[in-house]
Amino acid sequence: MQKLLENETRPAIPTAEAARLLGRRPQTLRHWACVGNGPLSPIRVHRRLMWPVEEIRRLLSGDGQQPEAVSSGFAGVPKSTRHLRMVFRGTDFFTFHLPSHACPDVEDESDYEDVPGFEAVYTFRRLDGLQYRPLSSSFRKTFSHAQAICVTAIEDWDFPGDDLASVLVSHEAVRWILCFRVGWGDIRRQCDSRANDYAPWTTTVWSEGNDVFYTFSSAVQSDALVQAVSYLDNLSFLSPQDGDKLAVIRASEWTWEERGDIAFIRSQDIIEQETISDSGMRIL
Repeated sequence: MQKLLENETRPAIPTAEAARLLGRRPQTLRHWACVGNGPLSPIRVHRRLMWPVEEIRRLLSGDGQQPEAVSSGFAGVPKSTRHLRMVFRGTDFFTFHLPSHACPDVEDESDYEDVPGFEAVYTFRRLDGLQYRPLSSSFRKTFSHAQAICVTAIEDWDFPGDDLASVLVSHEAVRWILCFRVGWGDIRRQCDSRANDYAPWTTTVWSEGNDVFYTFSSAVQSDALVQAVSYLDNLSFLSPQDGDKLAVIRASEWTWEERGDIAFIRSQDIIEQETISDSGMRIL
């Protein structure tokens, strides 16, 4: 990898190539770009993320601070989930239904041509970008529910709306669908600096924070070590059961698996937990 980087003459490279050089998943780099918490930042070229080669060289040379995963001593993420990723859709009610076709971006709305598959956003933080549909509508009401969809592949596509917000997903790529109720930030979290974001609708446990994790109801129904993730975007690392619900946990202590994707939480370290009643899982 170092030799490939030494011979690289382009000023910036696409997300997939940058992720391979950094030993990260492309979705991780997209998350860095979305929330601004990564060790380097991309530039945007024609609605695509491009990563500066010099910044990658600096990071790999040790001049930058690369996130470190804490070794947990526990088994890591199953290989069967490594190729999976999450995408998200908003809905007006609880449903597992997915649209049969999607509409790519065109200058003239009369030239719309449906393509098989459906439009989704690659990170939960971009869910509000789907509110501007169809393009002829200036705004649509806020979503009451969200679908977290685990897929094997996504495609870049030119959809209308926010920069880099949407991807195209084929129905054949879908492995499972989790539908859950969401709330709009400026109503539920008026003191939160990210007040315009959606969040899972909870009644007892604050659904975001540095000590908050997400998992499935089947994982918290026993005294076994709970596996959870800190972002909804990482739910693909977990193994749900059909009929599961989304569970939110606040913990006092936890241990990361080697790559830092999954947190292991002992039952005695759970401060509080809530299973979102208005949620459900369908495995396809």
